[in-house]
Amino acid sequence: MAFFGSISPQSLNELRRLGDGASISSDPDDGVGNFWSTHNSLMFVEAGGGITVMLDGCVHNLDELQQLTGDPHLLGAICAAYQKWGKEFVSRLRGDFSLAIMDSVNGSVLLARDITGRRSLFYRIDGDRFYFSTGLRHLPRRELDYEHVAGWLLLAPPDSETSTFFRDIQTVPLGSTVVWRSNRTIEVSSYWDPSAIPQLRLKDYRDYVEGLCSVLTIAVRDRVAGPDARIGAQLSGGLDSSSVVALAASELASRSSSLIAYTAVPETEPNSSSSYPDRFFLHEGQNAAAVAGLYANVHHRFILNRSRTMLEAIDSLASTEMKPVLNPQNAQWLYGMYAEARSHGIDTMLTGASGNLTISYEGSTATAALLQKRSYFALLHHLRERHQQGADWKEITHSIFGPYVSPRARRLYRKLRRTPESRLEDISAISAELLQRTGRSSQSANEERNFAHRYYADSRKLRMAAFARGDLGTHIAAVHEVYGLQLVDPTADRHSVFPFPTNVFATGGCRVLYCATQ
Repeated sequence: MAFFGSISPQSLNELRRLGDGASISSDPDDGVGNFWSTHNSLMFVEAGGGITVMLDGCVHNLDELQQLTGDPHLLGAICAAYQKWGKEFVSRLRGDFSLAIMDSVNGSVLLARDITGRRSLFYRIDGDRFYFSTGLRHLPRRELDYEHVAGWLLLAPPDSETSTFFRDIQTVPLGSTVVWRSNRTIEVSSYWDPSAIPQLRLKDYRDYVEGLCSVLTIAVRDRVAGPDARIGAQLSGGLDSSSVVALAASELASRSSSLIAYTAVPETEPNSSSSYPDRFFLHEGQNAAAVAGLYANVHHRFILNRSRTMLEAIDSLASTEMKPVLNPQNAQWLYGMYAEARSHGIDTMLTGASGNLTISYEGSTATAALLQKRSYFALLHHLRERHQQGADWKEITHSIFGPYVSPRARRLYRKLRRTPESRLEDISAISAELLQRTGRSSQSANEERNFAHRYYADSRKLRMAAFARGDLGTHIAAVHEVYGLQLVDPTADRHSVFPFPTNVFATGGCRVLYCATQ
């Protein structure tokens, strides 16, 4: 699923020559200096030939767009919405998508991505030529950006929200648009700001639970809507994937359909004498089987971590993603799961990968937020609940004062307590050469890693920063190309969490979804 294109001010007017349904050149040397192509993506050419729309992904609120524009077709409705509201129309779209609109009337190209980055979209400017693509390999002259590489190895936020691993290649940020104009100007702007969303204020905690279940049900229903789709799901022993599987099973049962749930399990039983606390479990099979057993239309499969080595699993996608694999320790079981699903003919794989940032967010910023608002009674009540749920007072004290302590003060505190300084080489593969090349010291790099303190009292900005750092668009595209699977994550839906106040997620000192799933 991809589209790509190249255009220049001189050739932008050639779009006018295209009639409705005209063939599109995929030849970089088509005689007029512009080309564009799609692969398993949607394209629409406006009847006058002045506007061309390319879409990778899906839009879930087609009915709403049809009512607003009067056009019964998705891309026709998108074109009409663009003509009516300009780039601002993108904020009306709900789904997982990347989008390009070439407009010869206004001499511009509009690029846009969904808010959680489920589809990738890149661009490059080379003189007067503008390149854009859903994949990196379609863009020319790729040279490593060592600053970005260093930041990745340090788990630090990038210096620019548009930077990538390649110099001169930019990414469209999550929830943003990029407009290139024939006068060679470029404008990057956000169309979605989570901090601007009005927060729900309900009297009864159970109403929040009901509301969360409602929006998650809709998000799941949207992603299993295809009548011929063969549905699979990742099912761990945790809250997020269990909730997704439960809701998907109920929805599919109403259509006399079923799904296959996959759970990764160790090849041998974990040592029963493990020193892990009771709140951890090392084998997810039993919990996952209990969830799957509740639904007759869920067929459960265990995936053993023995199909290939971790490095072999990483290699299967890294060359297609053209970036490091996120969380490589999960690669072995995850890609084994993808291969098994492909052998069963699955084409849509449900996940709950974003749940820790949305439906089961632990509300860690609630302490700082209540303190900042001077809600002292609510703060004391919240701290007592956290302590009752197992948090020790050292952890609680750090959550209150940690964001305000400077790096120098933290170093002095560790020195007085004779606590060893965490070493950079223990947590990062970055080399001394790369540190020197990018003007960093070990100490500054260590301090750069923790970006949570930047948003210590704003959970929505913190979670969006985490979405941006993960940016799974290229991974989702690579999985589709290599395994034929479309990964969809209802827990990444824009309505899943952001209207809910942070402290609601920590009610009773535990995650809200514990109550929602009982």
